[in-house]
Amino acid sequence: MNISKKRLPSDSADQYIPNMEVKFIHQRLEEEALKRRIQVSLNGKWISPIELQIAFKLFLGSEKDIEDARHLHNIFKEHLNKDTLRYYINELHQEEKRKYLDMKALERWKQKNQRERLEFIDEYAAWLKKTPNKEWSRQQKELFE
Repeated sequence: MNISKKRLPSDSADQYIPNMEVKFIHQRLEEEALKRRIQVSLNGKWISPIELQIAFKLFLGSEKDIEDARHLHNIFKEHLNKDTLRYYINELHQEEKRKYLDMKALERWKQKNQRERLEFIDEYAAWLKKTPNKEWSRQQKELFE
């Protein structure tokens, strides 16, 4: 059995302790995240390098993740190692998303994404109007069975 995570919940009913996950290393970047971790002075916890967090947020790729990457980039831009950030972005094959760290490029992407969503909704609504109820009901049934 290959276990990659182990969840350790608290058994205490009288106090709240956040759940903890232990994650085992399976990839080179996971090992690097552990070796290059940074201790947070506020609570003594450890986090992965900010450069890796930014690259990973770009890798995840949702609108929220890309906004998070840009936010981290803006907050820490004076402290980021640009070569390390470029390395992680390249390792995760996210070179084309690097431009989204710029606010104008991110806004253009969000507008394009919104237009594409609305176009899809319009196309689907038009298809529903012209397609007999029995046909799209059959297709829905096939999809969910």
